[in-house]
Amino acid sequence: MSKHGVLEFLNSVKPPCLCVSVVLFVAEGFDRIEAARFEGRIKAEEDTDKRRKQECKSNGFGLKKHRPISETGDSFLNRFAGLLRLTPGVFPLACPQARFQPVYVEDVVRAFVGSLDNHKTFGQRYDLCGPKVYTLREIVEYVARLIGKRVCIIGLNDALSYLQAATLEFVPGKPFSLDNYRSLKVDSVCEQGFPAVFGIAPASFEEIAPGYLPK
Repeated sequence: MSKHGVLEFLNSVKPPCLCVSVVLFVAEGFDRIEAARFEGRIKAEEDTDKRRKQECKSNGFGLKKHRPISETGDSFLNRFAGLLRLTPGVFPLACPQARFQPVYVEDVVRAFVGSLDNHKTFGQRYDLCGPKVYTLREIVEYVARLIGKRVCIIGLNDALSYLQAATLEFVPGKPFSLDNYRSLKVDSVCEQGFPAVFGIAPASFEEIAPGYLPK
């Protein structure tokens, strides 16, 4: 796939998407953009992870995903927005101290593109995250402000978080599940900032989220 094809892919990601963190592996002697074609959209379905990783491995490329905030309209944030709109005034939040570091998907794709001709990146592994770490409480509070919802967010302890997940797992639409609970037990953050080798100043969460979170 040509660079032009990658840019077409980049432009096709509408509305803007976020993912929490990405690990990028770069290798020499293969079509990395073709590998990005499999992984670039940062899908969340766990049942496809094994197949995609194998496809990338066969091409000398790997991409590991950590709790993506992604997909059209951003299902993660819009799910919370929907729940907040239905909340009468008090919102019980599981795992409120879980930490995230959202990265703009276009910044991730630009890193793919930038690695094509940059031999310094060959054989390297890079953690790709946004510029700031947020707790889940901070993210939900921000979503509430964006949609103009006044609500009191009550953080649940671990036992109540588990109980909420075990209960809501059987609610139609499964707004929160035990898999979600287990994912929140592991922070999705990077130890360092966005790799300087790509020359990218990552967009902040606040710059991107208002553009696709309807009020």
